Amino acid sequence: MLRRKVPACLLAALLIATGPVAARGRGDALVLVELAPGTTRARLERELRARSARLVAILPEAGVALARGGGRSVSRLLRSGAAVRVLTRAAPETLAAAAPAPKKLALDAWSSFLAGDSGGGAVPGGLEKDALIPPDWWDVEPTVEALALAPSSGASRPFGAGWENTSEYLAGSVSLNLILMESDGSVDPSSEDWSPSQESQVVAAAYAAAADLQQMYPHAGLSFTIHVFPGRTDPRARTSYEPISRPADPSGTGGEELWVTEILERFGYATGSRLTRSRRFADATRLADGTDWAVNVFVANSENDGDGRFGDGYFAYSWVGGPHVVMTTDNDGWGIARMDMVLRHELHHSFYALDEYAASACDCLAASGYLAGTNDNCENLCGTVTACVMRDNAALSCPATVKQVGLLDSDGDGTPDVLSSPPEISLRLDSADPSCDGLARFSGTAQVVPYPNSNPLNATPRRDISILRIAAVEMRVDGGPWTESGVTAADGAFDGPVEEFSRTLSLGAGRHSVEARARDDRGNVSLPASRSVEVVGEAAPVGATLTVSLEGGTARLRWAPAAGAASYRIYRAASPRALAGAVPVAETAVPDWADASTGNAFYEVTSVDACGRESAGQK
Repeated sequence: MLRRKVPACLLAALLIATGPVAARGRGDALVLVELAPGTTRARLERELRARSARLVAILPEAGVALARGGGRSVSRLLRSGAAVRVLTRAAPETLAAAAPAPKKLALDAWSSFLAGDSGGGAVPGGLEKDALIPPDWWDVEPTVEALALAPSSGASRPFGAGWENTSEYLAGSVSLNLILMESDGSVDPSSEDWSPSQESQVVAAAYAAAADLQQMYPHAGLSFTIHVFPGRTDPRARTSYEPISRPADPSGTGGEELWVTEILERFGYATGSRLTRSRRFADATRLADGTDWAVNVFVANSENDGDGRFGDGYFAYSWVGGPHVVMTTDNDGWGIARMDMVLRHELHHSFYALDEYAASACDCLAASGYLAGTNDNCENLCGTVTACVMRDNAALSCPATVKQVGLLDSDGDGTPDVLSSPPEISLRLDSADPSCDGLARFSGTAQVVPYPNSNPLNATPRRDISILRIAAVEMRVDGGPWTESGVTAADGAFDGPVEEFSRTLSLGAGRHSVEARARDDRGNVSLPASRSVEVVGEAAPVGATLTVSLEGGTARLRWAPAAGAASYRIYRAASPRALAGAVPVAETAVPDWADASTGNAFYEVTSVDACGRESAGQK
């Protein structure tokens, strides 16, 4: 297919604004990309990497993505055909007005994001009662215990994860379901009604939280897929209750149990406890998105509420380790303009971070997360503490939080330990040894190796999990250079946690050492696996060294050993011409044979290699 070159004047028209904007002070310039139809997240990430840019978040239903990188650099996506427009400033009103509802919401959110509060200035005190330790997983839904014990092999789940393991450590790709709950007034009077402006502010907060998390953990490879379900237009996000008029009651039956359960049933999750339903929704989302993890965020409109809190004082909280976060739009005194700060804090809880502010009654010795990180930055008599997202909501992390969310880099090489485990590989020789045709057929298995899970909490089954993928298998012969050439994946591509591979080598005569090693998508390399194979060369003829002598009436044949010979065949006939059709009268492994027969005889000796191939004869 021919690809037309995009004229420079058209590029300038499609790149809205004249230069990149370092949006809200969040590091490198952030831009909004309107995707071409059919552009997948995988393709977009490849195209961005090729231009030294990164995906921050993609909104599939809207067909837009938030990217980190200079506007001029990202604008080159237009030439690739992956994008139709790159926005560095607010979307023109005419563009947003003409867009379908999901895209209009995403464009309005981008404008709100650019115009929003950066999070500076005075902020309220710490969050309150916002980290909820879930019950042990086997007590949440006893009827699914047997299923929970069997890790799934679903292609899109991280290696080793089951459906319950939806947010084990804060690295890789994360799906967010933003559920903007709307009361239909059928049980409780409806006191809150979402407006398009409020919806765009919530999505803008998700943009900002995603950008902050990526900036806070640059070596974690974070990116987000965001789905928005506005109850104003989506019946699945509606409830017969008015959430803000009730207590949150997260551990009881009078609040979250009512509206979360009802909404999840409308999404198709009608059995099990609300935590089980929510986790299954998160799992189904990541399977559909091809992401590593997923978190659900239930947002209650509180604009008309006096204090922006639920009836029992809650305004934002998360179940530690997932599966969901609950927030109000006002978030007490934080306000909707700083909702991003609250959301990034709560998402840390979803990945097992504990609170560090004194009012949370934090415990210095408490441990949490995949790496069992202790709460050393807790304000309650734990010694020196530092600014941290879990202490004062700063866009900063501290060693205690880093370890709790699973991102400790113990050797300081720039890669978190959970992403540093080298893969393992096995190598098999599938053809005969020795090889008679000069070909050696190899196959093997390359597999990622999860870093051990030491989580002391039991929110989900404690499984060793890896989000890494095999990226390549290399082979070499007799200590030569490593090469990927000729190594093929059984499924057509090296992109999964377990890959079967094969390669056929053409080798010269002799014994050869063949090695294989695997490399994952973070550059970790396995120890090599090796096999040896012998290639049989054709035996050399006996040649002129053949002699015949009479010794006591016996004909004695002797010859020099022939290179590559495993044995020798002796032919005898009454005349030289008859040797052409003769059959062997003997086969010997040594270059010496005695013939006690009588009468005139003519002889021919051939060399035979280990594969049974016969050389030219010597008469």
